[in-house]
Amino acid sequence: MSQNSFIPPWCSGRVSERRKPRKLSHRELKSFRPLWENITKHETEDRRHQGVKERNIQREKLKVFILLLFIAGSGCYIIRERIPTSEIEKLLTQTKLAWTNRNAIGSYIAGARAVKGSTTSEWGGRLGLWGIIPLWRASPPPETILALRQPTPSDCWPFSGSSGELIIHVPHSIQVDNISLEHIRPDTARSAPKDFVVYGILENGTWTKATDGTYRHNKPAKQYFSLDNCSAPLKSIVFQVLSNYGNPKYTCVYRVHLYSRHIDG
Repeated sequence: MSQNSFIPPWCSGRVSERRKPRKLSHRELKSFRPLWENITKHETEDRRHQGVKERNIQREKLKVFILLLFIAGSGCYIIRERIPTSEIEKLLTQTKLAWTNRNAIGSYIAGARAVKGSTTSEWGGRLGLWGIIPLWRASPPPETILALRQPTPSDCWPFSGSSGELIIHVPHSIQVDNISLEHIRPDTARSAPKDFVVYGILENGTWTKATDGTYRHNKPAKQYFSLDNCSAPLKSIVFQVLSNYGNPKYTCVYRVHLYSRHIDG
């Protein structure tokens, strides 16, 4: 056989035609419908269960976030350990009691200003160039005690020693019914005020003893004291710290707030 007369098998002229897809009849299509509906139903159920699961996870995350906000707002710090359930229940009870006694405490007196007493020295004070030209303040000012933000470590007004005096001037003469004292916990520096006395200054300049008390470091971070001995309108409050919890160098006053039941609204 000559080479010219050889015809490869793939060129034999037999060309296979592509078969056109057969159209399914209406009866055949109808037979597949239950299977398709079943698959679609399972996919829908899976998506629904997945959505419910994701919503439950988001709900649990929200609960944990709210709980952490509550714990942080209550002055309770988590340090390498879980907070026992009993402590959380105690915090909830204290918050409920504080809300119940809100009307008894009174409304916060806004617009006051605080200055240090004449015999009190600030811890740190102001740094100066060659000790003459003041450059910047090394410690927060006395106004820090009136802030409404949650106190954090070092966000306080420190004074030298274990005794000192603060004078709080109210914007106008008003009867002050309660005073609150707040410190951070735990206080590793033992700088929290302990024993103190409060005097009220009347409109004519007369001093009157309003109350004395003790801040308990093992009690809630914010503690309230009633000024039952002073029922007349005051123009100033004198807050005198007599002792602290053992720090001989300085005492830190974080927050002192005044309250009155005679403020409308």
